[in-house]
Amino acid sequence: VGAFRLLAEKQQDVHAHFGLAWCYYFGYGVERRDATEAMKWFELAAEQEHRLAQMACRCCYLNGVGVERSATKGAMW
Repeated sequence: VGAFRLLAEKQQDVHAHFGLAWCYYFGYGVERRDATEAMKWFELAAEQEHRLAQMACRCCYLNGVGVERSATKGAMW
């Protein structure tokens, strides 16, 4: 998690954004699972055209995981 965080925050690395989101979503190497924090990082990666992050955003918005449920935003991703 430390390496992902360093690359995500300091170097704005899209793959690190996705990796850090994954860690928060599944609770790997973090104190607790946090879908809201995961969505923050998924969206950063998705905005940079990371395909898996876009798919994660779509699923989270459609199911209301970490964000308010929104079919409109889900369809956007």
